[in-house]
Amino acid sequence: MSMTRPISTTAVAAPRMRLKGLSTLAWMRTGLVALGLTVMAFWIVAAFVIADARRGVQTIGHDTAPSVVAAQAIRAHLANLDAEAADALLTRGAAQTKAWTDYTAEQALIGDFLVTAAQNITYGEAERRPILTIVAGAQDYAGIVGEARAAAE
Repeated sequence: MSMTRPISTTAVAAPRMRLKGLSTLAWMRTGLVALGLTVMAFWIVAAFVIADARRGVQTIGHDTAPSVVAAQAIRAHLANLDAEAADALLTRGAAQTKAWTDYTAEQALIGDFLVTAAQNITYGEAERRPILTIVAGAQDYAGIVGEARAAAE
């Protein structure tokens, strides 16, 4: 036979129900307040994360993307400009006339894309300096092509 004595259910339940002197209702209210504070803290953190993500989308989608597109277009049209200048200097007759016309059209397109890139400057000198370098280089290139054209004619 074991020597255990029976424990009354009231003796076990009473301490659990009244931990540290609080009633069940007080514990539920305390838990509800804690849950509310946790939800508010989560909401505040989520608001900061969403605002940061919005700034990232603004930077990439609205500020940077048009500049990248314009830069790629300028690069492609500079290559075409070079090809048209070579065609114009190496051919004669109707082909030469068409090449000079295409050369002029490429110059206009490059100018248009440079204006587009300049209108999208949002980060100051970091974006302004490369545009000025391209403009200066394009002017120098046009001068060299003009000298070569005058020498060829």
